[in-house]
Amino acid sequence: MLFFSLEMSAESLEDRLSCLRYGIDYEKFRKRSLEPRAIADYRQKVQSAKASGEKYDLTLVTDTKLLHGASAGYVDSVIEGGNPDIIIVDGAYLLRFEHLGKNVSEVQKLAEVSRMSRIWAKRFNAFVLIVIQLNREAEDEKKREVKSSLGRLYGADAFAQDADWVIGVGGKRGAPTRLLDLLKGRESAIGETAVKFELSPPNFSEAKGMASSTVKYQSLVPEHLRK
Repeated sequence: MLFFSLEMSAESLEDRLSCLRYGIDYEKFRKRSLEPRAIADYRQKVQSAKASGEKYDLTLVTDTKLLHGASAGYVDSVIEGGNPDIIIVDGAYLLRFEHLGKNVSEVQKLAEVSRMSRIWAKRFNAFVLIVIQLNREAEDEKKREVKSSLGRLYGADAFAQDADWVIGVGGKRGAPTRLLDLLKGRESAIGETAVKFELSPPNFSEAKGMASSTVKYQSLVPEHLRK
């Protein structure tokens, strides 16, 4: 997995991903306050994964070249060097495209993000996930929850053409659930489902009875990449 991010340091990001992987309370892990039983459980899971030959190759790209946006050429070189099965860019603001010029609009930029994502997926035979933050507000002026939609996504036309799936993630800050809204699926129906959003310990299982329709998201990732 190749992970581009400036949300936190490489060490903190690796710790958080490891905690999510092994079901460890990240806040307690970060504060070094895990109970002895949890520490023993963590070590056992790590040893079991190694003994089974399970691979977990993770390359974190958090260097200063991302501060002012990484060029498509730089991203290409990093991908070629790592040959990953999965590429995650958190988020689209980390990318820049010099050939578009300085006065490029947000619509043009996200359309190019969409086009390049498809190129990377085909060229490197990889699962590519680009995170785009639409807004930080979970409610509108009338206190109604804001839902994702292709209409609210700049460059929606390009994403509708290039992306195999477009998934909206919404929910109020601090709420114990999030709504996953499949806005576009190349080989599936669209719909929504609610999932639990619990970090301590991590739990993102389906929150049954909380969505108007259910979509089975586990089929979105190829089977050999789900582990």
